Amino acid sequence: MRMAVLFLTMVSLGGAACRVSGDEPETPRGVLIPVPEDVEIDDAALQRLAEKYGDEKQGFLRLLLALEANQVDYSRDSLSDIKQKKAAVLQAAGQANAVVASQFSHPDLEIDYVRHCWEVVPRLEPNIVKVGPQEKYTTLKQALPNLRAGDQVELGAGSFVLPLDSNWVPPTDIAIVGKNQTSTTLKTEGEASQLAVERWRFRDLKIDLGGANRPSRNALPGGSLCVERCTVTGYSMPYGAFARGKRILIEDCSFDGNANRMGGRMFGMSSEWEAIYLRNTTIEEPRTMSYGMPCALVIDRCQFKSPQPVFLHGNPIFIRASAGLQQLPNQMEFEFATDDEAVVEFALGKRKEVDPRIHRLADAIKLSRNSFYWIGLLRHHSQEIRVAAAGQIQRLLGQQIDPKLLAPPAKPQPGVGAADEAIAAAIRDLKSDEYATREEARKKLILIGDPAVDALQEIAKRGSLEQKRSAEVILLKITGPPAPQPLPRDWDLEYGRISRWYEQNRSRLAWNEVAGSYQ
Repeated sequence: MRMAVLFLTMVSLGGAACRVSGDEPETPRGVLIPVPEDVEIDDAALQRLAEKYGDEKQGFLRLLLALEANQVDYSRDSLSDIKQKKAAVLQAAGQANAVVASQFSHPDLEIDYVRHCWEVVPRLEPNIVKVGPQEKYTTLKQALPNLRAGDQVELGAGSFVLPLDSNWVPPTDIAIVGKNQTSTTLKTEGEASQLAVERWRFRDLKIDLGGANRPSRNALPGGSLCVERCTVTGYSMPYGAFARGKRILIEDCSFDGNANRMGGRMFGMSSEWEAIYLRNTTIEEPRTMSYGMPCALVIDRCQFKSPQPVFLHGNPIFIRASAGLQQLPNQMEFEFATDDEAVVEFALGKRKEVDPRIHRLADAIKLSRNSFYWIGLLRHHSQEIRVAAAGQIQRLLGQQIDPKLLAPPAKPQPGVGAADEAIAAAIRDLKSDEYATREEARKKLILIGDPAVDALQEIAKRGSLEQKRSAEVILLKITGPPAPQPLPRDWDLEYGRISRWYEQNRSRLAWNEVAGSYQ
């Protein structure tokens, strides 16, 4: 039998009701329950049901009150807020959780890279804690009990051990940074699954996890963490996992493989109902990649180098421009991430064309006035986008960004030699209407090689759409995948300052539609 939907008002079970079909109301204020389509529901029927199910009435009212108190606003609520609201409503909903939970999930929210970073990127303070043979703390074990929220731990050259003591309560917002991936090695010691951290960063390290010889089942502590610009060795342990937490970001990393000593699970991660985001990462020789269900997995421009196709377990899976993976039914391709230049231009009203997924997401989270989004873009690799985000933060929130950070970078003076003229001519030809002319220009620029890189990088940012696409392809031919520009530390600290301010004040902010800002 076909089913319709009954909408119960907040007044009482004895109030007026109506049947609805098709799209759900934009802001539901009741519970949607299935009713046979041929059954007429009127005030008398509702009164009879209220009298018959008097005990259940209070349960429904408590559920409706919980819904009213926990309405989600994607433009203001963080992922943690949404999780907490969802938990509160599910507790009230009981067996009705499947219906209620549907309002707490947008199908494309997991590809919002900027909001994902909000949950895992530390809000740093200026304080730096140095660890090394000539420093106040010679070992991490000495330094950890003295850390405060927002500290950055700088490790010198050599090998360091991160002790994971379940009796220690770690502070939030910690960065552990090495000199580089060859000079500084980090090993973990203890049972990682017993320790949860919030917004910890591991960067510029070789992380040696011990492989099959490691007794611990998990490699890094749980919680919300990001691993950036690291080389990870010995990551696969029998029945263990590289990382297990609430929300995980792995970016610009390399996992080394070494299949001869691996145990049953070749590469494992687990997330508790939230998400794992892999970006610009290479994973050598995994047979299978596992991650905890039902969290989302986003794989953005990654390489899986294995003699056999790599299978992913879990749902859902979002994939963009990645290689070496077995095609699965639950795999969804996406074209843009929210920090892409095209999406930023779309949010600023400078571009109208992006893929439908981004259109839907932008509408749902009100991208043009989404505070999380613009604060998060203060960490973007592009100075131009950081400055644009600073302008939006001033307009929306009235918060000034340090003016010293907003100065445009000095541009090198263009050369005037014969090689420069040839490069300029070829770049002009990239937007020719003739395919043969464009193709000849591409070949010339590839042959010129490194001397053309600066001009190509400039045109990839500011050229026509055809030039941008061609320049990106040519740069890959000449240089391989472009390395991301390191975020200047001053911008990282400014991001931390604005993030802390927003967390302290956002409960008092209300959107003023007339002013176009939060008041």
